[in-house]
Amino acid sequence: MKSGILAVAVTLLLSTILAGQCRAQQAAQANIPFSFTVGDKTLPSGEYQIQAVLSVSNKVQSVRLSDGSASAIALTTEADPKGKVSKGKLVFNCYGHEYFLSQIWSGDGVGRQLQESRREKDLARGEAPNEVALLVHVPNVQR
Repeated sequence: MKSGILAVAVTLLLSTILAGQCRAQQAAQANIPFSFTVGDKTLPSGEYQIQAVLSVSNKVQSVRLSDGSASAIALTTEADPKGKVSKGKLVFNCYGHEYFLSQIWSGDGVGRQLQESRREKDLARGEAPNEVALLVHVPNVQR
């Protein structure tokens, strides 16, 4: 009986904490005018929302069309800035007409690096990528 009550209490506590964190972080928005790949999933062009799945670590990022019809989840690591990053942006590696989401920058100097897919690694052996950066709208968050 006591273990059942404890399990319910812990579940309620965790759900309250996680719900508060999800509300505190708003999604960045970007209009991406080309199809692109996240991991092994190709997404169509459109208006996207990008945000951390859990704001505690930001390691897992969600990329989804605003209408919810397409989405992908990406495991990321901390990106190394090559200078000051003052605006939110998405960085894509481009090989010919194929675009791969490479980095997500929040605008406060914090960036996340996505892992290269097998397809991107194969293309990278034959040529160096062109980098394409798109600005994202990052709403101010009141905490």
